Amino acid sequence: IVLSEGLTTETYLDTGNRDLFANGPGAMVLHPDLSGIDRPKSWHQDACAELVTDAAFVEPIWQSLADRAGERLGIVDHVMTSDDPDLHVLIDGQRITGRVIEGRVYHFDLPQGARDIIIASRAARPSDAQPWLDDRRLLGVAIGQIVADGVLIAPASYGQGWHEEEPHHRWTDGAAHLRLAEPALTLMIDVCGSLSYRQPRSRPAAA
Repeated sequence: IVLSEGLTTETYLDTGNRDLFANGPGAMVLHPDLSGIDRPKSWHQDACAELVTDAAFVEPIWQSLADRAGERLGIVDHVMTSDDPDLHVLIDGQRITGRVIEGRVYHFDLPQGARDIIIASRAARPSDAQPWLDDRRLLGVAIGQIVADGVLIAPASYGQGWHEEEPHHRWTDGAAHLRLAEPALTLMIDVCGSLSYRQPRSRPAAA
């Protein structure tokens, strides 16, 4: 514990990411662990105070600090977001845009012989748009099911770019690979959820 402007503050806890710092190899350990037990530290076991990441607790604190920064320092973060996932598929580098049917189901017409497909979309981390959330996964869209030529596609056909399966859906990371057992001409994707995707800041044109 150190004092920072009169406030008791917990210092850096080495949970195994020391090498991420530019001066990592040369950092001095003030209180080395001499127990001889070589194990990575964790916030739940080794922190001086309990680590709370529940959004209901963290959001009011974050908002209070953001309001103070705006009032005293004039800092306002204008974040541009889009609710459009820009869902499309890529086949051999060719972009194919689908059409929405039945609210959340996307229909794609595929070229002859299509088997290896990338389900592409915008992607974002929930913690980027809402910093009080402890979810740092890169998420594209949440997909309930995929049907190719009327046949339900099993998860065994999913390649890289997929997060762990959840009870009713599975998130992509914005570029999810799919390999069909047989070529298909149509693909229907049931999208269960998406995010507000942070947009890059536009740079002023050079004079």
